[in-house]
Amino acid sequence: MCWLITFYNVFKKGWFLPTFFVLSLFSCKANCSQSQTPHDKHLLSLANSPRWHALLQLDQKLKPRILDKNFILTIDDFSPYNELLETLKRVETESEFRCKFPARMTFLQTEFYKGKRQFDFSSCSDLNKYSDFVPYDSLTLVYASEVLSSTTSMMGHVFFKASGINHKGTPVEHSIAFLSEIKTLNPFKLLYESLIVGMPGFFIVRPYQQDKVRYLNEEKRNLWEYQLRFSDYQRELIKFHIWELKDKHINYLFQDYNCSTLALYVLAVAEPSLKMDELLFVSPVDVIKSVESNHLINKTNVILSDTWATAMYGMEIDRSQRNMIDNYVESGQYKTVLGYIEDPKALLYLQAKTQLVSPKEYTQKPDDSFMRALNKKIDEFQVDLSEYKKPTKTPQDSIVSVQINHAGQLLFSFVPAARYLRSDNEQFFTESQLKIFSVSTLLDVSNEQLSLYEFSAYDVISIPTTAEDVWHDAGKFYLGYKHKYIGNDVKGAIELSGAYGWATLLLPDVEFYSLIGGGIDVCGSDCGGFLSFELGSIVDLIYDSKLLASYQWENKRALKPLEQVKIEISHYMNQKYNLNLSAAKQFSQSAEVRFTVGLDYHF
Repeated sequence: MCWLITFYNVFKKGWFLPTFFVLSLFSCKANCSQSQTPHDKHLLSLANSPRWHALLQLDQKLKPRILDKNFILTIDDFSPYNELLETLKRVETESEFRCKFPARMTFLQTEFYKGKRQFDFSSCSDLNKYSDFVPYDSLTLVYASEVLSSTTSMMGHVFFKASGINHKGTPVEHSIAFLSEIKTLNPFKLLYESLIVGMPGFFIVRPYQQDKVRYLNEEKRNLWEYQLRFSDYQRELIKFHIWELKDKHINYLFQDYNCSTLALYVLAVAEPSLKMDELLFVSPVDVIKSVESNHLINKTNVILSDTWATAMYGMEIDRSQRNMIDNYVESGQYKTVLGYIEDPKALLYLQAKTQLVSPKEYTQKPDDSFMRALNKKIDEFQVDLSEYKKPTKTPQDSIVSVQINHAGQLLFSFVPAARYLRSDNEQFFTESQLKIFSVSTLLDVSNEQLSLYEFSAYDVISIPTTAEDVWHDAGKFYLGYKHKYIGNDVKGAIELSGAYGWATLLLPDVEFYSLIGGGIDVCGSDCGGFLSFELGSIVDLIYDSKLLASYQWENKRALKPLEQVKIEISHYMNQKYNLNLSAAKQFSQSAEVRFTVGLDYHF
């Protein structure tokens, strides 16, 4: 059968690929292994192409991340080479195949046929409708800031914005996002589905303005728009690849295959080197860092929600000026206050404050003439927010820590997706802690004993602040196993707890919070509930340092209440290494002060 390949090489300058030739490739796999033709080598080269691997959604071990047989055609005997042969076969034997896999067809006509064969998509009505209504003249990667109230967005969210002129000649913008629908309010079931078994994932395409309004106005989140530097060919590959994925079964896993992972894989279709940045866990910020490090960002645009714009510009102007603007806005005297303001930051604060105040609080709503006058003043100067709270400057999301306590015991911790309250959170909009599947082991050197100290399935703390004298909801939630005081002894216990409270800025660099809550814990046969109360402060210090101070009170059933005061200081050596020192005193147990020194490594 190998003579067919030679026959093909004679006629391959034409556009026609005979069906019998493609079928013969399968019988040649064994017989021709000893004497590969140049065409065989070309096929192998294509099968080993990083772009072909990206089109198949393969991980770095070349295993498919999508196991839908309608996407991976050779799922029962998969290899990139077998999938390429099957694709070439079906191109010739199935008339609708090109409509289902236009990205593969575009790849083949460019990198296999070298432009000598062009696939005709004119009969693909649904595909053409997609291309007509969702143009990809420009492609932007959008990052929405974190919101800890959502298990699927507690590290932020990343999606695409496709922009251009549609078939009617109208400029349009569309969001293209990979999402998973939450169908339960049960936190245990939600964690189990999102972290262990997975949830059905799907692509959604809708007008970008809908997402923009939802993130900025409803969820009070901020947006970063990164316009990508891609060629027409690269954008077309991405457009068609998203079409190929639209109706496939994709299993969403928060820590393994989420919106960020899929976004990185889709981008790798255009720039395969991005796949090299897939490490232990891919977060939304990791995708942004990857496109920046590969020099794929053409332009950056930051859009602040009115809440955060008010906070940011309010911190930049004098308090007396801020109070004056607040009073005039709330009394409806807009034209009066506009005459007093010339400072650009004060004008921006006025603009954000006007949008932020609820219509129910207006004595008089701002009229169109006022808004035109305000916008005209603001348009006279440029404000660059691209360096404000820059996501690419945040530490990496995975952490390894080692600590030594006053007793000479060593505590080793590993968190695949996390940040600590003691971490450098300057580039985030809230002080927060997030630990998912955190594991800590305690090594008692003197007794040569290693034991599990803590396993946190889900540990989150949110301390949001925007401005002095403005209070925001704060909270914490914990589910896991840890060592804690139960009576007079430290014991391991399974704990489910939560707390709710408030947080504010006392000074520009001093945050204060209070939390009231409770929970249940199980220690062997001992099971019961408890109440808790916490007061704390977070202070940004000079020399890249932070101080945490807290008072904690816990009343467990009929036992004596536990009281603890803790002070912790962290110093940020760089984006990877943090030094920390803590001192804690349990008033109800002993007069001993417990010291800990540690090092965090972010990777």
